[in-house]
Amino acid sequence: MTEKEREYLDVWWFSFYMFGVNLTDIAKLRKQDIRGDRWFYERSKTGRGLKKGKPILPEARAILERIDTGGKYVFPIITPEYDKDALTVANRIRYYGSNTRKAFYKISKRIDLQGYFTFYSAGHSSATLALNEGADRNTVSHLLDHENFSTIDNYAGRADDQKVLKAMEMLRV
Repeated sequence: MTEKEREYLDVWWFSFYMFGVNLTDIAKLRKQDIRGDRWFYERSKTGRGLKKGKPILPEARAILERIDTGGKYVFPIITPEYDKDALTVANRIRYYGSNTRKAFYKISKRIDLQGYFTFYSAGHSSATLALNEGADRNTVSHLLDHENFSTIDNYAGRADDQKVLKAMEMLRV
């Protein structure tokens, strides 16, 4: 695995451990946004964030410590030469995202994974795992920073079949 592929995987795993935070928000993460064990940010897509911040799991913290650039931003996505204006930043994030998709596709082929994984799948995977382990839909929706509670239905539809059967059995009189 190349050093760049390792970096891309670190960014993906960070997204996964942070409940599917998108690449734009990860790219804009600054040290000052982290207070204690929480990340305080406004989601780029909605302009909203969690009032109490998003908890940072130890696995995500380890990635932060390993990948920290020491610059303005934690991740090496928006480097000084790209931090000029909003358009340059947006183009850089789009370019970085394109490169990650290509790398994820190559990695997927190497490990014989049908299809490939994306940042979008990081959110789906973390949400589905949490729901299958018994987290309630409201909490999962909250952690995904969804504006609309019904969005969680995309993830809830992938519930563990054994849990579905067990829930159905509860209805028997």
